[in-house]
Amino acid sequence: MKRYFLLALFLLCSIFLVPTYAQELTTEHIEEFKSDITINQDATIDVTEEIHYYFDTYKHGIYWQYPIEYNANGFKRSTSFDLNSLYYYPEGNPNANKSIYEKSTSNGWIELKIGDPDRTIKGSYVYVIDYTIKDAGISYFDDHDEVYLNVIGPGWQVPILQATANINSFTKPTEKICYTGPEGSTLQNCNFEESDNGYTLKTTSVLQPYEALTFAYKYPAGSIENRSTQIWISMIISNLGILLPIPVIMLLRSLLKKKWSNKKITIIPHYEVPNDLDPIIGGYVYESKQDFKHISATLIWMATKGYVSIKKEGKNIFIQKEVEDLKSEVSHIEELFNALFNKNDKVAIKGMPFSFTNKVQSILFIVKSNSSEYIDEGRVGTKNLLLSLGIVVATFGFFALTPFLATYGAIGTGIGIGISGIVTAIIAGKIDIKTKKGNELYYELEGLKMYINTAEKHRIEFHNDPEKFRGVFEALLPYAMIFGLEKKWAKEFEDLYKDTQPNWYQGDFDVFNVYMLTMAVNSLNRSVKSATAKAYGSNSGLRSSGWSSGGSGFSGGSSGGGGGGSGGGSW
Repeated sequence: MKRYFLLALFLLCSIFLVPTYAQELTTEHIEEFKSDITINQDATIDVTEEIHYYFDTYKHGIYWQYPIEYNANGFKRSTSFDLNSLYYYPEGNPNANKSIYEKSTSNGWIELKIGDPDRTIKGSYVYVIDYTIKDAGISYFDDHDEVYLNVIGPGWQVPILQATANINSFTKPTEKICYTGPEGSTLQNCNFEESDNGYTLKTTSVLQPYEALTFAYKYPAGSIENRSTQIWISMIISNLGILLPIPVIMLLRSLLKKKWSNKKITIIPHYEVPNDLDPIIGGYVYESKQDFKHISATLIWMATKGYVSIKKEGKNIFIQKEVEDLKSEVSHIEELFNALFNKNDKVAIKGMPFSFTNKVQSILFIVKSNSSEYIDEGRVGTKNLLLSLGIVVATFGFFALTPFLATYGAIGTGIGIGISGIVTAIIAGKIDIKTKKGNELYYELEGLKMYINTAEKHRIEFHNDPEKFRGVFEALLPYAMIFGLEKKWAKEFEDLYKDTQPNWYQGDFDVFNVYMLTMAVNSLNRSVKSATAKAYGSNSGLRSSGWSSGGSGFSGGSSGGGGGGSGGGSW
């Protein structure tokens, strides 16, 4: 009897001692991340990712990102990426698979927006992504060849409960190692198990958001097809001589005029925001780039709308939730609101919650999608390509090719190529990425800027109508921030709130001071930029890894330090 009692007690204890993280986690996460990786002798790597994603609220799907350009000692180096297949299905029902996605390239990353924009899903779904990479994660050293690869990059915004990689290789490695944790970590919460076709790599702990799984294989020198020469050749432009810049200028100027420019429109002052446009999209269209100050301006915009309020308590400034949800607003505004107030209804701007900073990159990704009627993604791709090409060609022409060709009396060719690269980069910077509708919006925003910049000439229009006077100030304050005119705008209206203060602002002084508000606004912008700068994502720039930097996974290796490695989140 005693033996049965002890057995029952042991089983009961086992239930409570087994890690319950996976069982109890009900927030958004990846239940399992499975990879099948095949390393080929021809320097290609075939990868199939099977991502078991759990949605705790209704979403359209996931977005998936993968690096295809790397920083090679200051040079941008491209790698090959081929998407073979992609589909997804509800967990347990593979026959209901679908293949709905949008593919784009931005800042050296492949971006896949997977899911149906007209339908939302909830619960567990499986995403299968099959692709082939070349010239990524492979290094050639004097004494060995090496594959240094991220199975999972440090870019997933949700925890990954279990990660497994079945690694098949054209031959067995002589040495292997693995890493886990944030980018740069040397933790090794992972192990290898020998399998029929190679090794199976498994994590031994949960990967938290922005943590990676990386491995390195060592082979005898000469085992992998050495493509160093091909890689460098791909960066060299044909020798066209010193006159090369002439046809380059003629061709690119012609294309700039005919295909990459928009019609100039007469600027007319406006004191109303076009179509009540939110500052995130407005700022993106006006500056043709995304900036963290657009988010700060949008938080002020949300305050003037009554969605949030701003409170100053002593030296601290807080943002207070004033409505339950923003389902009536566009998706990126709703996502921004939900990320900000994920846990608390009141947040300090100097201590933005992790749920907010963690989502900023995905919010900016949604903004790009929602701006499609204003921004021409084809032109964006062309601009990025020419800018990158120009920098690479100019650098190579002046600092590598010119000294080399000088010994052959052909220095003019190197100079010509270098100048052509500079010309290409300059003209690339002039490409107008806006659509026709975006161009019209740009000039309306220029009119708004003109009005704000000459506000003193228009104050009399509202002098006898204080309510309208205040309404104009508050409505245009977010855009004054985007134009960099918030201080000027505040100065012109410094006597606006002598007897009262706006209902969306609560301060600890008797008379509302507009200038002090702009100081708070600038503080908000610095806090947003500082907090989100730590987040890893597609806008974080080129990564240095593998062949591109000459780094080894066996000497100074770390988590996230290899080539490749996907990241992403939900949308």
